[in-house]
Amino acid sequence: MKDFLKANKGCVLAIALISPVVVAFFEYIFYYHVQYRTENVKCVYDIIGAGMQTCLYQMAVIFIPFTMVYFFKGCYRYGIIIRQTQLKQVWLKMCVKLTKIILAVSVYLTVLICLIPFCFTDVIWNWSAQTSYVYIYGGVDTVYHPSVILVAAGCFTAVFTALMIVCVLMLFFWWVFESPVGGYIVMLLYAAEEMYRGLFFNGRVTMNAVVISEKHIRVFSNFIYPVLVLAGLLMITYILFCKKDLLKKDIYN
Repeated sequence: MKDFLKANKGCVLAIALISPVVVAFFEYIFYYHVQYRTENVKCVYDIIGAGMQTCLYQMAVIFIPFTMVYFFKGCYRYGIIIRQTQLKQVWLKMCVKLTKIILAVSVYLTVLICLIPFCFTDVIWNWSAQTSYVYIYGGVDTVYHPSVILVAAGCFTAVFTALMIVCVLMLFFWWVFESPVGGYIVMLLYAAEEMYRGLFFNGRVTMNAVVISEKHIRVFSNFIYPVLVLAGLLMITYILFCKKDLLKKDIYN
């Protein structure tokens, strides 16, 4: 890792200088969307979902260049600074470190996500508020204006949960296929889930759009999302305790 940083001081410095600006820009756009496009904010799920979508889109955009470098390095080997061995070392080290960090916070985040519905009695704050009969048919049309702290908490939870799922999946598929291709594919498909949902469930079908949309959100928020979180936790546990060799230094060679 040190050799890689020394050999690419210019790139590392440029990334270090540009990253805060890019992150700040995305966070501003996200906060503007949540704070001022208030017709889309009616429960905690809206904030978490928007943060998850923003995080996954950013991750997809960031790692697409890595995929291109990996595939086209043979054709442009003299124009690419990063060699395959260096790319593999950096990627594996990053996955291992992220896995260890995320393991420490994943339990807390899982508990936090599970407690959200019980911490607030107002139906608007309920995790399943969008899909409850009280919300749909009870005339609850109050729009909540989230604070900066609430938006930050939503971003925090969404970002670390997305990292836990995506990082572990990419590390697992790297180990299975001995190539990062499987991990990239899984990450990109997962990042595009929100677009698929909008395409198939939000008014672009012949059936009742509201009913289909609400049913899909109910399935995603009450079943698929918790299953993904649980799968990520189980995969982390499996890798750390049953596949310890995967996290040893000899995997970098």
